[in-house]
Amino acid sequence: MAVLYEDSFVLVREASELMDEALSQTADPNARGQIRAAFYKLYQAANSATMISPLDVRAVAEGSEAYQLIVEYPYKLYYREGRYPVADLKAVFDRWVLEVSRYVDDLSASAKLSVVKPSREKR
Repeated sequence: MAVLYEDSFVLVREASELMDEALSQTADPNARGQIRAAFYKLYQAANSATMISPLDVRAVAEGSEAYQLIVEYPYKLYYREGRYPVADLKAVFDRWVLEVSRYVDDLSASAKLSVVKPSREKR
């Protein structure tokens, strides 16, 4: 089964559901892990969209500031290191949901405009 850009949006929705669940159960010892997992799903959404993009689109995306920020914050700082903002967590998470959704939308649009054709070996 092929991976589609829509699959990235599914991951964004799953991340939001996971965050909502974690925020409703702050006394639960698993809440911290769920919060980190929600940020990881945002990273997964961006990364999977990047990986399925045509090579020209992917090259630009991987070098973009948007992708670098997604790697730096939701993935490295918030997920891996667990150093996410506690005071305004929901607002920060919602901002990243918007950023990742915009990033995936942009990749999807760029992929439709891509003119790179598969290479064919000369015989």
